Amino acid sequence: MDLMYENSGVILSTVASNENCSQFKGNSTKKQEADQEVCPSKCTKVLLIILSVSLVLAIGGLCVLGILYVNVSMQLSAQETTSTIMTAELTDNYTRVREQLSFYKDWVGTLYFFSSHKLNWLSSRAFCVSKGADLVIITSQSEQVLVQEGHSEK
Repeated sequence: MDLMYENSGVILSTVASNENCSQFKGNSTKKQEADQEVCPSKCTKVLLIILSVSLVLAIGGLCVLGILYVNVSMQLSAQETTSTIMTAELTDNYTRVREQLSFYKDWVGTLYFFSSHKLNWLSSRAFCVSKGADLVIITSQSEQVLVQEGHSEK
């Protein structure tokens, strides 16, 4: 058990950088003191400097990442606002178009499409058929008025 406490007399002292560092042991001689000298070596000082610089760079990097995060968050918020506005505009446009289309429905539930393209009869019919429809066949005076009014509003 006595061996366990053998080094209890070790005392470390710190001195100014221009003085020699030393370690003292209870009953040591001058030669033993010179052999047991403990000074931070140049390698240790260089490692501490490198560690300090690395720490400063890491903290700087975290600051830059924080700034970038805030900028990206602001951009995403602006895009979300823009998206919300565009959704509202599209909803309004859809409602307006739907109301306009309902105007062109007559009492039988027929839907009239007025094209701005000038096509001959065959091309017009081919276009209508490609959309699952057909050219209009007017069977009454009221339908003729409805088609003329709808076409004139366009």
